[in-house]
Amino acid sequence: MAGEKILVVEDESIIALNLKNMLIGLGYNSAGIVSSGESAIKKATETKPDLVLMDIFLNGKMDGVEAAENIYKNLDIPVVYLTAYADEKTLQRAKATVPYGYLLKPFEENELYITIEIALYKHKMELKLKESEEKYRTLAEASTDGIFLKSFEGDILDCNIMACKMLGYTKEELTKFNMSDIIAPESAKKYPVLISDNKGLGNTFVESLVKKKNGLVFPVEVNTQIVNINGKQMAISYFRDITERKWMEERLKETMARHAAIVEAFDGLIYICSQNNDIEFMNQRLTERIGYNATGEKCYRVIFNQETICPWCRANQLSKDVSINGEFKDPRDGRDYRVISKRIDNPDGTMSTLVMLHEITGL
Repeated sequence: MAGEKILVVEDESIIALNLKNMLIGLGYNSAGIVSSGESAIKKATETKPDLVLMDIFLNGKMDGVEAAENIYKNLDIPVVYLTAYADEKTLQRAKATVPYGYLLKPFEENELYITIEIALYKHKMELKLKESEEKYRTLAEASTDGIFLKSFEGDILDCNIMACKMLGYTKEELTKFNMSDIIAPESAKKYPVLISDNKGLGNTFVESLVKKKNGLVFPVEVNTQIVNINGKQMAISYFRDITERKWMEERLKETMARHAAIVEAFDGLIYICSQNNDIEFMNQRLTERIGYNATGEKCYRVIFNQETICPWCRANQLSKDVSINGEFKDPRDGRDYRVISKRIDNPDGTMSTLVMLHEITGL
């Protein structure tokens, strides 16, 4: 207790004054005394009390139930009802306003204290919960991923704005769906866990095809995690649109295929070696010439039949965009080759050397 302000709404002046004195004696501060529903709303709006003690039956057009409903709904201030009696109809109306407690007149000071403290604690916890929920909702709505909360049966319980934008549905539409309504059949067949029953598998990460409202299908990464909400296990799935990434991967594959075709069409031997002289790549002609794929072995030993770095090697002298030309006679069969070496700057900051050997025997 830290001197919380309490507003008393009671139309019997003696009871109201006694109640105010009792509250002050318990260490609370008074936000005032009013005797009607209309004045209760006005006073609560002005003083913003921490709690309202509201008599159910008040003189005037507005009774305590209507006033309490207005105060809680518009000001989020907890209300504890005071009453000497209540008929069933009034009691049901009071229950519908979500009161934080009831005090039956006459009541003892300890009853008042306990009821107030429980009401204040309950409201404080509710505010913390709302704050936490708002924080997580803000994070979810700011996410560039589509987020789905689902049951283990695959029913969509909630989703964020991005999920709606991603698929072209409203939240109202999506929360009537099962995951089977948005996962493409081929993906659902391949990964049944996308639809339901994550419980035994825990967290999963797969790629899937999903269907938009307009019928278009596009690829997503689906990261699903098991969560516990109010004591009940559920699953949260994060959908990340990978359409652009897939497009880039396809273009990269095409580019690599073209480059490979160009390399294999070269009428000569090609290899790439690291700064440590380890072979990183060999074309098919060189593989056939050597008799096996020697990737990872030393270039001077495999290709040039040397036990140490070739005395004519100038790889470390290569500068950017400049090639070095030379000639080489293979001591194993006497064939002559023109050698072209070019530096390659790798993305990780290391350097490799591209070497092309073209046979010139007899030329």
